[in-house]
Amino acid sequence: MSAAAFANGRVFAVERGPDQPYASLVHVLSPTGKALFEFGKGVIETAHGAHIGDTPEGSRLFITDMGDFTVKVFDFESGTLLRTFGEPHKEGTSLDPIQFGNVADVATDPRNASRFFVVDGDGGPNNRLLALDWASGRVLWSRGGAPTAKPGGFDVPHSVAWDAGRQAVWVADRSNNRTQVLSARDGSFLFEWSCFLPGSQPWSVRIDSVRGTVLVADGTAGYLYVMPLPSADDPNPACRVSQALPLPPAAAKLHEMAVDETTGAIYIAQVGDPTALLKLRVMPTGRD
Repeated sequence: MSAAAFANGRVFAVERGPDQPYASLVHVLSPTGKALFEFGKGVIETAHGAHIGDTPEGSRLFITDMGDFTVKVFDFESGTLLRTFGEPHKEGTSLDPIQFGNVADVATDPRNASRFFVVDGDGGPNNRLLALDWASGRVLWSRGGAPTAKPGGFDVPHSVAWDAGRQAVWVADRSNNRTQVLSARDGSFLFEWSCFLPGSQPWSVRIDSVRGTVLVADGTAGYLYVMPLPSADDPNPACRVSQALPLPPAAAKLHEMAVDETTGAIYIAQVGDPTALLKLRVMPTGRD
C-alpha cells in the first residue's frame, strides 16, 4: 500500500504498483475496512501519494503517479480519470510545460480551489515544491531544485499538507530530517521543525485542524509523531513533540497517510512486503 485519502465516510487506499506485489489501483473501503469497490487498474502505473481536495469542479482525488511522471485527477465517486498534469512518460525538470520526476504528493486550499501544491522529488531529477494553476496547469511558483539542506530547499520532499490558519504548506523534507513550512502565496520560507528522535525521517505530514495537531509518519524508524499545531500568530514557533508513538515493527515502512478529522482516525499506508493499511486513533495518553 502506498497512500491513503479520506472523504465522505470512505477510505481510499492506494496500491503502489509494479515495484510492489500488487497492481497500482485504488481500493475504496468503509471506515471498518469493508471493501466497497476499486478503480484505476491499467490507468495508474506506479502510485505514490493520494489526496482528496477541492477544485473549481468539485472535490477530486489526486494521485501522484511516478510510473509516468504525472499527477492524475479522478472523480472518486465513479473512478473516472478527469485530468492529467505533466507530460506522460516524459520525466523532466521543465516548468513550461510542466514536467515531473518522481512526483510525490499533493495538497489543496479549500478557500482557493483555483490552485494546488505538489512536491516533486522522491528521488529523480527534482527536489521541489510547486504551486499550479488548476485551469491552465501552469506553474505559479516553484521552490527548490538540486538537493540541499538550505532553508527553502529540499532533499527528497516526500509529502505536503495544507495549514489553513497560516495559509502555508508543510513539507516532509525526508533526507534533511525535518519538516519545512512555506508561504502559500509565493513559497517563501517561514520556519522548519527537526525535533524528531535520532535516526528518524519524516515520510508523511498531515494536519488535523479540528484537534490542532501536526502528524508526522516516520518510515525510517517507525514512529508516528503527534505535534501541537502552532498558532498562526507565532512567526517562529518552537518545535515540540507531544507524543512519539512507536508502531509495530514490520518489514513494510510507514509511507503516506490520511486523517478523518470528524473522528480523529488516522490511516497510514505501508510500502513493502507485506503491504498494509493501518488505522489508528491517537488518544491523550496513547493510541487505540
